[in-house]
Amino acid sequence: MKDGTAAAWSEAKMTESKTNNTYPTWADFMKNFTTSFKTANVKGTTLASLIKMKMEHRENVVAFNSRFMLDAGKSGINNEAMIMVYQKAICPPLLREAITSGELKTVEEWMNMVANLDANWTSANSILEGAWGSRDKKNYKGGNKGGKGESSTSIKRLTKEEGKNRRKEGRCFICNEKGHISRNC
Repeated sequence: MKDGTAAAWSEAKMTESKTNNTYPTWADFMKNFTTSFKTANVKGTTLASLIKMKMEHRENVVAFNSRFMLDAGKSGINNEAMIMVYQKAICPPLLREAITSGELKTVEEWMNMVANLDANWTSANSILEGAWGSRDKKNYKGGNKGGKGESSTSIKRLTKEEGKNRRKEGRCFICNEKGHISRNC
């Protein structure tokens, strides 16, 4: 009761009580308080917030569905209107998948389908995590390039004659072992 409308209401009631030198009972105070802040048009207010509702980035569909149904129940709209509002509220990839999956007739069917699609997507991403992602820089072809803070290996360049001899004898250019080549070293 320190900010906004509540602060103004509190200040007015305190001033009124002090000037009249009468203070209400707790029951009278609560009745006055609840009637002062009661929303006159609950359905209209809830419908307005429902229409503005959007699924947040990375929000769990089950959590969004609960939020949606909480407001939808208060708004009093019918099933068809609820489906239209729900379609506008969910993220576009989920909407596309749900529309192409078949005809959904109730908002409950929509919510179940979208929740299943989201669960499948989350499951697939957790399985594939790292499988196709960025490579470990130390293990890709080319090895350690000797960046800041890392030790680098200096390899002495072979002379033309040394290279010719190693090639003729079938030796590795890096370790001089016989039987393999430098890319397998």
